[in-house]
Amino acid sequence: MPARLSALALIALLILGCGATRTPGNPPRAVSGPTPPVRVVGTVATGLQAPWGLAFPAFLPDGTAVVSERDTARIVLVAQDSVTQVGLLDDVVPGGEGGLLGIAYADGWLYAYFTAAADNRVVRIPWTGGALGAAQPILTGIPKSAIHNGGRLAFDNPAPGSPVYSLGHRNVQGLAFDRQGRLWASEFGQSDVDELNLITAGANYGWPECEGACGRNGYVDPIVQWRPTSIASPSGIAIVGEYAYVASLRGRTVWQTPLDGSGEAVRLELGDLGRLRTIDAAPDGSLWLSTSNTDGRGDPRD
Repeated sequence: MPARLSALALIALLILGCGATRTPGNPPRAVSGPTPPVRVVGTVATGLQAPWGLAFPAFLPDGTAVVSERDTARIVLVAQDSVTQVGLLDDVVPGGEGGLLGIAYADGWLYAYFTAAADNRVVRIPWTGGALGAAQPILTGIPKSAIHNGGRLAFDNPAPGSPVYSLGHRNVQGLAFDRQGRLWASEFGQSDVDELNLITAGANYGWPECEGACGRNGYVDPIVQWRPTSIASPSGIAIVGEYAYVASLRGRTVWQTPLDGSGEAVRLELGDLGRLRTIDAAPDGSLWLSTSNTDGRGDPRD
């Protein structure tokens, strides 16, 4: 079944029909069967300021998402041609790559990851519709920086009482679970290799000793590598069926890769949408994609 895709400026995409090119830097591998085609359906909404997080709480109407804006600290509802503020997080201190970043929703709570005055932190906010309630810190003291604050949220943890799921990561900006319950993560390299990793609880992925695959005992090599980093800078991940879709900032595209290892990542030809930050699957099976052309590194005209 073809997958559908939507994008944020918000832009909407439909996983239906497009060409693809190989990922440079990896040996070619046989691809089993055709990859699902993708095309841009249209723009959901425009005028968002550095949209970063994206979630689809079940109580929202179809075609509606909740979105975080990195630099304004706003949380907004986005529907076709509509942007409505539902909350503003007062403790957010944006700057550089920090600010209001990832969001996730479960069981009446909206969870948010953001940069505060002295740290990065995770809070939860009661929300079942209407205005957001008061934020409650649940994890504080995460080191902050002008760059590389991570920020994506996903539920689960292998070690009760510990916030650490796995080790050896540099700058993870995408997290998604597949239908088998496996966790996938996209990761910025320093200057040579970007990565897509299959995460095993408690494993070490090598940073700062390794960038990309190094074949050393004790470290887990990535499933996909992008070299040079200018073709990717991978951010958000969405999983539909047996494929992962990875939004890329410098690469200004979406990369599609089979989860079973039967083929290499391919670049989807979607036209020039600019820098792409977040991608997520809507309840109807479409994918929503956010541009990041107002983050200080892109061009709002894109």
